[in-house]
Amino acid sequence: MAYIGVQPADAYTSFAVQHFTTSATTSYTLDNPVANENEIALFINNVRQEPGSSYAYTASGTALTLSAATSASDTMYCVFIGKAVQTVTPTLPIANFSSTGIDDNATSTAVTLDSSGNVLVGTTDNSLYNNSGAGNGGVMLANTADGGRIDVAREGVNLIHNRLASDGIIEEFKRDGTTVGKIDANSSGISIYLGGTGSANALDDYEEGTWTPTFGGAGSDPSSVSWNIQSGTYTKVGNKVFARAIVYPSSFSGGSGNWNVRSLPFTANANSVGTMMWDRIRIQASYPGGLVPRVLNNTTYMEFPEMNDASDEASNRIQVDDLAGNFYLELSIVYTTNS
Repeated sequence: MAYIGVQPADAYTSFAVQHFTTSATTSYTLDNPVANENEIALFINNVRQEPGSSYAYTASGTALTLSAATSASDTMYCVFIGKAVQTVTPTLPIANFSSTGIDDNATSTAVTLDSSGNVLVGTTDNSLYNNSGAGNGGVMLANTADGGRIDVAREGVNLIHNRLASDGIIEEFKRDGTTVGKIDANSSGISIYLGGTGSANALDDYEEGTWTPTFGGAGSDPSSVSWNIQSGTYTKVGNKVFARAIVYPSSFSGGSGNWNVRSLPFTANANSVGTMMWDRIRIQASYPGGLVPRVLNNTTYMEFPEMNDASDEASNRIQVDDLAGNFYLELSIVYTTNS
C-alpha cells in the first residue's frame, strides 16, 4: 500500500473511553456512534455488563439504553472496542515548489488548498508540474483559463496536451512544440486528426452496416425475383466506402436494357471500379477483355462494362438478357462519397 505524506504508524496506543455522570435514568448518549451494543464494553461500579436486549444494555448510534436505571452514586464508563485512537497525525509533505510548480532549485514551500480542496501551487495558473527543461520531464496540471489541462513532457518536448474545451475534451499530441495529432470529443461525436489539426486531417466518421442489393435493367426491371442469397455489408471510414455483396437469385422473369445492381449504402461522388467473380453471365464474343463492376459519379448503383480487346478500347454493357435465371455474382468495390 502506498501513502501520500507521512506513513501512519503500525502501533495503536489506546482505545477510546467515555466516562458518564450517572443519575436515576436508563438513557445515555455516547460520544461516538456504534452499530450495536457489541461495539462497546460497559462497566457499572467496575463490573462489566452483559450486552443485549435481554441483559444489561443496548446501543445504536449514539443512544445507550440500560435495562435498569442507575443512581447518582453509581460509577459508569464504556470502552469503544472498535475505535482505537492512533497517536500519529498524518501531514502533507513539504516539497520544492516555485511560483509555477515543482522546481528542484526552488525554495521549499508548503502545499496550499483552495476552498474546494484543490491543490494550489503557483500564482496565476494554479499549476503543479515538474521542471520540463532538458533532461527532466513530468506532468503539468495547469491553467484554469484552458478549462483544466494535463501536459506530459519529456526532455522539454510536449508529448500530450489534454484540456477541457467549451464543447468537450481535446487531446493534442505534440512533438517539438508542433501539434502532430489531435482527438476532439464533442457533442457531434469524436474526430481524430492525424498529421495535423486541419479539416483535411480529420477522421470524423466510421460506420459498419448492411445493405440489401437489388438488380434491374435500364429499360425495365424484372417483374418477379426469387432469391437464394441477397446480402451486402459495408464499412465506411471517412469518405471511403468498402462495399461487398452477393447477388444470387434462384429465378427471375422480365427486365431489359443495361443490367445494374442497386441500393449501395451511400451516393458516390466519383467513378470507381471493383472486382467480382461470377457464374452464368453471358459475355459477348466481341468483348472478351473482362467484366468489372463500376459505380458512376452521383449514383447508388453499379453497372457492368464488358471491355473490348487491346486493339479497340470500346466497351459495351451487360444486358439483363445476358443473365441466366440463377446467375451468381460476388463483388467488392471501394468508392468515395460526400455523405
